[in-house]
Amino acid sequence: MLSSKSIPHISSILQSDILYRLVPNSRSHPLHLHIVNSLISLVKHTKTYVPLAPYIIPILTSTLNASSRPKASTLKPLDLDVHIRVPQQYVRTRVLSEGLTEEAVFLLAEWLATPSVHGSISFPEIIVPIVVQLRKSVKSSNLGPGKEPTMVKQLLDRIDESGKWVELKRKTVSFAPGRLGEVKDWETSFTSKVDESPLGKYLKVQRKTREKRRELLEKVQYLFILLLAGTDGVFRQGKVEMRYWTRRTVTRPSFRPVRTTTRSNLLSASDISDYIFFGATVAAWGITKSRRIALCNIK
Repeated sequence: MLSSKSIPHISSILQSDILYRLVPNSRSHPLHLHIVNSLISLVKHTKTYVPLAPYIIPILTSTLNASSRPKASTLKPLDLDVHIRVPQQYVRTRVLSEGLTEEAVFLLAEWLATPSVHGSISFPEIIVPIVVQLRKSVKSSNLGPGKEPTMVKQLLDRIDESGKWVELKRKTVSFAPGRLGEVKDWETSFTSKVDESPLGKYLKVQRKTREKRRELLEKVQYLFILLLAGTDGVFRQGKVEMRYWTRRTVTRPSFRPVRTTTRSNLLSASDISDYIFFGATVAAWGITKSRRIALCNIK
């Protein structure tokens, strides 16, 4: 029997399912990924099993088995955190295909690693239809040796290894599947070990990689705001002079001006949090012969 506490969760799942089916086209895949991400958060906090694979796998199969190969593009990667619909210029591009595949693979791994899925004694049976369908899609993919099939294959390998890992752990049980009390006790004690599985270790690496990339992008964006919107950030006669900082204390960075032949031209960067992004900014500007930039030696 369903408790009253389960009703809000079921209502949220039904609303998400209705919204997902109202916009089934491929340009709405970012919206679908946002919905799946919200449901994964709900699954984690309520420890309730929700079958989310039927919502994630179609996104992967649509990118792997596209009717035509995605075209090359010089567009920057689409930020799926702030989009719910694919812009027209990104349709059928390689950058979109790679971005959607990466996000869908990560969310599928997140869902499979939740306690209600990976902590279940029936995990090896749960992953069978997922593995079969994804392997079939990878085999029939017309993308060639691209990043998309590679990312899916890596996830499939970790899923297979985790399935064998769970099978090895449950070989020692001495109770039948019908003894639900003992099954629940086994799953409760097993949940704390999920992070030690091959899938759990794979997910840890993916989370760290995504977090580092997010921090890098945020710092670069912050740097450009400082350089382009700062009061001293003005180009004068095509010449630029910069300041850089060296961390002499743990709590507060110190700054000193750079020696240069152009004394009147100064671009203040005193709020920059890391000198690494000095080089990134110079590369992004595209240095030309008309711009003399005074470089400096970092202590």
